[in-house]
Amino acid sequence: MNIGQTLHTAQQLHQQGRLQEACGLYQKIIQIQPRQVDAIHLMGVALAQAQQPQQAIAYFQQAVKLKPKVAIYHSHLGNALQTVGQLESALQHYQNALRLERHNADTYSNLGGVYVKLHNLSEAEQCYQQAIKLNARHTDAYHNLSIVLVKLEKYQVAREICQKALKLKLAPVQTYVDLARIEIEQEQWQQAEKYLQHALQLQSNHAEAHYFLGVLEAEQGGFDQAERHYKTALKHNSHYAEAYLNLGNIYVSQQKLDVAQHFYQKAIQAKPHFPDTYANLARIKHRLGETKAAIKHYQTALQLRPHSYEFHQSYSQVLLATGQFKQGWQSFLYRPTRLPSSVDFKAIGGHFEVEPLAQDLTGKHIFIHKDQGLGDELLFLRFAAEIKRRGAKLTYQCGNKIKTMLQRLDWIDTVIDADKPSPTDADAKYLVGDLPLALGMDQMAAIPKSVQLSVLSEKLATVTAQLPQDGKPIIGLTWRAGQPTTEVSKKFKNKVLQKEVPLDLLIEALRDLDAHFVILQRHPIEQEVSALKQALSQTTYDFTHFSDDLESMLALMSSLDDYVGVSNTNLHLLIGLNKSARVLMPNPADWRWMSEGDYSPWFDGFKIYRQTTTEDWDDCFKQLKQDLTRAFMA
Repeated sequence: MNIGQTLHTAQQLHQQGRLQEACGLYQKIIQIQPRQVDAIHLMGVALAQAQQPQQAIAYFQQAVKLKPKVAIYHSHLGNALQTVGQLESALQHYQNALRLERHNADTYSNLGGVYVKLHNLSEAEQCYQQAIKLNARHTDAYHNLSIVLVKLEKYQVAREICQKALKLKLAPVQTYVDLARIEIEQEQWQQAEKYLQHALQLQSNHAEAHYFLGVLEAEQGGFDQAERHYKTALKHNSHYAEAYLNLGNIYVSQQKLDVAQHFYQKAIQAKPHFPDTYANLARIKHRLGETKAAIKHYQTALQLRPHSYEFHQSYSQVLLATGQFKQGWQSFLYRPTRLPSSVDFKAIGGHFEVEPLAQDLTGKHIFIHKDQGLGDELLFLRFAAEIKRRGAKLTYQCGNKIKTMLQRLDWIDTVIDADKPSPTDADAKYLVGDLPLALGMDQMAAIPKSVQLSVLSEKLATVTAQLPQDGKPIIGLTWRAGQPTTEVSKKFKNKVLQKEVPLDLLIEALRDLDAHFVILQRHPIEQEVSALKQALSQTTYDFTHFSDDLESMLALMSSLDDYVGVSNTNLHLLIGLNKSARVLMPNPADWRWMSEGDYSPWFDGFKIYRQTTTEDWDDCFKQLKQDLTRAFMA
């Protein structure tokens, strides 16, 4: 075999897009000359183009090993590593490439892509700016820079970048789409549509322009029109994974989970290394109660995008709900509340780490910072008691609404306001939500008893004076946590903490009880309160104003005979008083209530009434009615 001639033929086939034939010839060359670095490198290029990045990596690594001072080998290896989610390794090889060839605009642009995935948007911006500086007509750099600037909320700068690209006549259709993306982010719907229509006037079959018309409609709740635009985008580009993904999202909002899964699978076929698709498949599996499949899909998504806060949070929900605490707490570290806190955290290789707490903390000063909502403060504070038992001095920086409650706990040495600076003499600092991981909690038997709260006598007296004293049971009610569901918000169901049960079914379950009902719903809609009062006669009392006075709410909780509602702060107050409740649990359940069963180890004695995996509430409310009748009408 003439190696030179065979390599030339293989390159011709490669350029013609006949990748399988080209790879066959490259492989023959490599078999004869295992160190033929050009064939090895080009084999990697062909495999990457054939969407086989994992196989491509092996060839690029071999090329780098044979000739470590060739910049393009490092750059191509970085591209393949980035595709499969090995971001730190990709970063290293891009940096190697730039040390060997400092003025390569493509490498800076690709490096910017890694920084985006590592959530380091400032570095990404600098990389794209440098790429443009080196190549003033680098179309991809302009495009990607505009996207990063939008994420940084530098909207005007993003517009200026797009206008510069238009002036240079760089991909004007794509640039109009990028301008539309900016306007969509700022909810400037009419201007966004003008840009997209302008793009389609220039190129009527531009798939991305049709796709963003779909996004534009979906953002405004026009799901039928959005579906039509996504399908038009797919007509012009049958491999448009994002269009398949968003079609799947529409069908999820319509409860057509089988159809949604079909489109997610189509997205994976079009783009096998698309992490969002695996994450959305995982969410469906979670809703269907198929937790093993959900975990598998989340793991794939995280292999491809290992630093995604959203993926880690969703993954932790499934793990913690199924009692897989060790890995669950690790993913639970990825919470948006880390970012504004006054606690400094190590991020090794982009991953958060929490220092384990020693068994003996005698003489140590541990500072704990509040985390997430008020309910979670109370939930996780039970772990702080263990730190005190190990001999530490405790300072807790809390939410102001529960400050006076916590000051009555004799095992917290100092309670400070959330807006006060952290103590300078602390030996260690933690977010309260990280305490289970820091303490090594990895099994249900290790869940501590909840924090025990006490009621102020003057608050109890005031509450008692407002409640009926005729001996009938007094039952507290809530039916929603978060904001009311709207048509537009439905598409965010996987991202927004929103728990709501049908009020008509709740009323029906309560209607026949000879009891007093106390409405405790935060920010109720006027029609909801009216419906309750009308249906439950004169036995309904409105205490919704107590939501902003938790000391009064705590006193009221102590006075109730029962409580029926969704998971919210009130339930944390109840468990702190050693009382119980009947918890209405939408599917999938929040991890604190576990994935199955009538009870949760986090809320001893609380009965759980679960919506089915088919989104049905009927059996749940029938059981609730039976239990309430048995308890109060025997």
